[in-house]
Amino acid sequence: MNNKIKRLERLIVFIVYTVMLVSLSACQLFVPLIQGFKESGLTATDRAEMLTKEVKNFHYALTESDRMRALAYATPEFVPKFKDVLRAMSRQEKQVSSQVDFTEMSDDGYKSEIEVFFKYYKQTNYIVRERLVKESWVYNYTSGWKINNFQVMEELN
Repeated sequence: MNNKIKRLERLIVFIVYTVMLVSLSACQLFVPLIQGFKESGLTATDRAEMLTKEVKNFHYALTESDRMRALAYATPEFVPKFKDVLRAMSRQEKQVSSQVDFTEMSDDGYKSEIEVFFKYYKQTNYIVRERLVKESWVYNYTSGWKINNFQVMEELN
């Protein structure tokens, strides 16, 4: 009888350890699935998180004067106009930094208006200036967040 109880205890311990091991290894399998779901932009919260990353990368491209990378963030309709804006900016000035001031997201999470302070200097004059720019971004499931308007609101100095 004692032998049977010991065997039963060992079997239960084995089953518990096996279940724990399988559970823990299955968690590693679900992480990519959960991350993929978040990156698909199905919820407004996920789209908001994606927008933050895209805006940061876009502004980094502008600061680095990487016009081709910055242009990749534009909607197809906005590319011709934005190409002219980027060309004019790169000929006359150098971006130093940018800081997002306000972000307004539409209720459905598919459009966003962003106000950004840009610091820059003219290439003929090395005095850092600042301007306020309003950017309009739109989201679609195939291409993600894209900028579709870039408007200087105010030159601050």
